[in-house]
Amino acid sequence: MAAIGLERALKMFVMLANRRKDLNELMPDNTTIQFEIDDGREFFLDFGGGKLSVHDGRKESPTATIRSDSESFIQIMKGELKQDEAFFMRKVEVSGPITYLVRLNKMSQQIVNSGGLFTKFMLRFVG
Repeated sequence: MAAIGLERALKMFVMLANRRKDLNELMPDNTTIQFEIDDGREFFLDFGGGKLSVHDGRKESPTATIRSDSESFIQIMKGELKQDEAFFMRKVEVSGPITYLVRLNKMSQQIVNSGGLFTKFMLRFVG
């Protein structure tokens, strides 16, 4: 099976996140997390009105910015590398409050675990 691609994996993540009734508890409204990947990809997650959305490009004045190399980011998406481990190994850098990385990590774990076997299976093919 071929890689599903980062964009598709992010859309799946957003879909699963938006099914959660506790999304506001995991990430406050009016939060934007910018991602900068070393291969030139930029996107951001936007939390508002109890919903999560993903957008290509750069958001002016994000709440926090997360920078990573593409290999580490894909390992994190697949669940092969924990976000906090990547941070301490300096494979992930955060500008802004580190609490947003912690919140994102908690949300990611809950989404993957609640998504069941299908989610875990699909995330194996992110690339």
